[in-house]
Amino acid sequence: MELKDRIKVLRQEKRFTQAQLAEEAEVDQSTVSYWEKGRQEPNKEQRKRLCKALGVTLSGLFKDVDL
Repeated sequence: MELKDRIKVLRQEKRFTQAQLAEEAEVDQSTVSYWEKGRQEPNKEQRKRLCKALGVTLSGLFKDVDL
């Protein structure tokens, strides 16, 4: 699984829209869209906020991600 897919799966498990996740992670909705399309990856700070918003650890974010 790629990171873009993992972000989408985790977001859907939390029943968040992209806009809701963006608000929780303190980014624009377009940023979440870019992550899920694989056009961008979250930077270090964004990863921290993303993990907090999704209720996972950093290792949980990357679980099942092909590196």
